[in-house]
Amino acid sequence: KWDFTPQLFVWGHGGVGKTTIVKQTLNEKGYFVVDLKLSQMSPVSAAGLFYPNVENGETIRLLNKRLKEVYQVLQNGGKAAIFFDELMRAHPDTISAIWELVLERTLDGHNFKGLFVIGASNPDLRKVALIGQPFFNRFKQVVLQPDVKEVANYIYSRTNCVHVATLLNVRNDLLLIEGDVFYKATPRLWEFVAQACESGLSTEGFVTNDVWE
Repeated sequence: KWDFTPQLFVWGHGGVGKTTIVKQTLNEKGYFVVDLKLSQMSPVSAAGLFYPNVENGETIRLLNKRLKEVYQVLQNGGKAAIFFDELMRAHPDTISAIWELVLERTLDGHNFKGLFVIGASNPDLRKVALIGQPFFNRFKQVVLQPDVKEVANYIYSRTNCVHVATLLNVRNDLLLIEGDVFYKATPRLWEFVAQACESGLSTEGFVTNDVWE
């Protein structure tokens, strides 16, 4: 059950479905959602570019395309959310560039009032983060752990592969839960296996014969 607060931080290991769940839930609630993978972005690509106004000499921020889309939705009375994915992998300068947006819902005069901000990251990276605790105190934090039955039902609904869904229900020890056992597969990988099965591709290399047996 989601409690829709202004800011949410989702912790979860890679492949557990953070992006899928966030987007699906927000779309069902009528939100326009923009996904920004901060680990792949510079400060300029994340928050926009400053340029001088030749008429009055002031500096103006030129929003990037995706932020501009969010801004326009909010200005028109719609609901919008920004999903800052892979936040812990982002460069500190990139995080600093979005700081005003997270704290004040503004970017140099652009009003983002009503914006729903969501961050997400792998919990293992929390130990080596350069981000101070005050940043995280701004978020309601949740830990996402996959439920075997929910994952099996989701994979079946997406692929119609009864084999993987049945396997996970019988051998739930094969699903990565805590993220500390390298030989277990994440929900994302099991979905790939199901897609391979349904497309007629061999599962060799994905699932060994002793597992199927």
